[in-house]
Amino acid sequence: MNALDNDPFADGMERLGTPDLEPESPRQSDSVKWPHGYVLDSKGLWFDPGEDKPRSRLSGPFMVLGLARDPNGDGWSIALEWFDRDHIQHRHFLPLADLIGDGTEVLKPLAAGGLELSPHSDRLKKFNAALVGLNCGSRVRLVRRSGWHGDVFVLPHATVGQEPGERVVYDGKADAARYDESGTLVDWIEKVARPAAGNSRLVLALSTAFAGPLVDLLNDEGGGVHLVGGSSLGKSTALIVAGSVWGGGGRGGFTQTCQPAGGCEPQGSCRDRRALCRDDAAVGGGRHRTQDRRTVGDFTSCPADVVGGQYSCSEGILER
Repeated sequence: MNALDNDPFADGMERLGTPDLEPESPRQSDSVKWPHGYVLDSKGLWFDPGEDKPRSRLSGPFMVLGLARDPNGDGWSIALEWFDRDHIQHRHFLPLADLIGDGTEVLKPLAAGGLELSPHSDRLKKFNAALVGLNCGSRVRLVRRSGWHGDVFVLPHATVGQEPGERVVYDGKADAARYDESGTLVDWIEKVARPAAGNSRLVLALSTAFAGPLVDLLNDEGGGVHLVGGSSLGKSTALIVAGSVWGGGGRGGFTQTCQPAGGCEPQGSCRDRRALCRDDAAVGGGRHRTQDRRTVGDFTSCPADVVGGQYSCSEGILER
């Protein structure tokens, strides 16, 4: 009998169905007030000069999420979101300080993200003026570290939970790890979790992958697991299985690689409460083994306040 056949937790997760972690398409808040003469509708931002003169279209459609700032109240910006011509969603935080003056260089990231902007300089200046005069009561708090922030858990592509009075949005390096989604929760249970039941190493790998967010809730310290052994014993498989909890992409899924000379792939923030699956199989054996085992100590004992560097101190580390 499969160990998951009588697992009430697995049965409960199946009944819950697939969680919706995709960011919802934002609705334009009633708290957004544009300066006189400006109107934002489903076709874009318009300027109406009045006096029976024709109005001019300044941009394609977009949404104002709110006025954003970091947890210290600095770095105020306007949080904008839009879909490009391929219907890919983009988000950008336009610093208020950069809007001061007559330049329109600050608008280039919007165009780079596929937002349609008028090529005429006078209309670009009107677009700039509209943003400067924007009055918005909605607030967005920007965080540069994934993980727990108050009662919400922040990922680069989604925020789980909601803080009262404001949205919490990730504003760090989105490609520091291969966060991704594919399929459904039921698919994952049937194709990953259920087959792993009964294999102690795969169960350990999955448990470690889920440990990071729980460690923070318990106000406890993180840790790591070092998988050691010969080739073709399932170590890389365990890493891929653990990484399936958080994302994937490519042959190794969520797994990061490490070289003896170049160090590990950059991981970004240190204590972001996710599993970090590191595979140093590429370095080979022999003379590199002593060096690799020595790096494990550096890897798992990195100070909690370190940000960046070669190694990450994310909770639930799995190493080969």
